[in-house]
Amino acid sequence: MGNTVLGYLTQKVSTKNYANLDAVKKALLEEWDSFVIQYLRAMVDSYPKQLRVVIKAREGKFKNC
Repeated sequence: MGNTVLGYLTQKVSTKNYANLDAVKKALLEEWDSFVIQYLRAMVDSYPKQLRVVIKAREGKFKNC
């Protein structure tokens, strides 16, 4: 699912079976609390590299920005 918070949470929580919706909500909240800072920092740190790839592919030309 790429670099999305939803994709990460889905991957972490979908490895177990839950008795009910409240159990799923609890698992999501626990996972959110444990990863949020480290995961979001990694996403932010990867953006400059991704932007350089886009700029190179477009030969540094951007329209309508």
